[in-house]
Amino acid sequence: MLNRKQFYDLLMFSTKRENNLFNRDCFPIDLIREISDFHDPEADTLVQLIADGNKDAAKKMLEANPRLVLQAANVTTMGGLTLKRVTPYECALIGDPDMALMVGEYFEKIELKDNSIKKEDFVNECKKLREEQFKRYEAAIDNMLNVKPYDIKALIDIIKRSSKADITEELATDTTANKYNPDYKSELRTALEAFRKAFAPRELKTPEAQIKYIGFIYATLFQVFELLNKEWDALSHNGADYYKNRLVWRQLLFPERRLPAVDRQAFAQDVDTIKNLHEMKRSFHYEHDSQNEFPRTLVDDSRAGLGFDFAISIYGRARGRGARGRTGFQKLCRAKASGFSEVKQQLQHSTAQHEVNRDTHKSHSCMIV
Repeated sequence: MLNRKQFYDLLMFSTKRENNLFNRDCFPIDLIREISDFHDPEADTLVQLIADGNKDAAKKMLEANPRLVLQAANVTTMGGLTLKRVTPYECALIGDPDMALMVGEYFEKIELKDNSIKKEDFVNECKKLREEQFKRYEAAIDNMLNVKPYDIKALIDIIKRSSKADITEELATDTTANKYNPDYKSELRTALEAFRKAFAPRELKTPEAQIKYIGFIYATLFQVFELLNKEWDALSHNGADYYKNRLVWRQLLFPERRLPAVDRQAFAQDVDTIKNLHEMKRSFHYEHDSQNEFPRTLVDDSRAGLGFDFAISIYGRARGRGARGRTGFQKLCRAKASGFSEVKQQLQHSTAQHEVNRDTHKSHSCMIV
């Protein structure tokens, strides 16, 4: 599939020039769309592997065919977020800096097949393509950890003043003995439905929307961890009962359903055991419960599972109080920020090398031999 730039270049070329072979009459818009949506099965597979956090398999494909970094594909993440016409590098930039570093290396490994082009110029053009892709995401990445969260405090205030009957109705799911009653009405029911709607599967069309939504998830999860710790005693009436605490833990961590693959892997591995994202084990199996794993949550078609019956602790298990999660989640967010700094450094190194090569080329072109 053509990436965004290739598609728009072709579109502009066909519509802005009157006397060329590819004008609108000879090369209609419908045909351009059909060409642009042509799928390279390998590119589809590669982008899906990246969205699924399968670094080893993605690396193996790129080793065999580095040119795949120039292709684009549509993909649905493990959390049900649909991304259209993203390149492998762009897909990695949406939350996985370690994957982006790996994919970024292959722009410089693309084989030159046209002998009329100097290899040095070709490599520099490939680096430029990588830089252009990153630039589309850079501002959003820089602001990712500053996105305003969902108003969890207001939601917890509703939970605190709700009756035990209201809480019991919300704790009922498709798998509990007391089945969920869709006809029950309460202030809490309305608030929770609005909350889940804000984190429903969706299509994210622009780099800004893609990164901002990931930041929205992070900011909201952090607020849940923070307020659960702060309000623990008030929610439990100083330890008298914990049904409100259970509701917050199980259902206000609902945004975990939309997390990128790399974050699911980090949660599963126990963030306290992770030195950095480069060395993290790319597995969804819980470190302290290896028989189970962080589930794939493409759709919200039932009131069961993650975000209803249970939440996933950031310490490698699917159960637990979770109030300490804010510290571990901060650690993970810092690791992500550090990872994106490395992605920038990779680009800066390539740009600096490009300048050296260009200056050297100019010097040599002026020499009299």
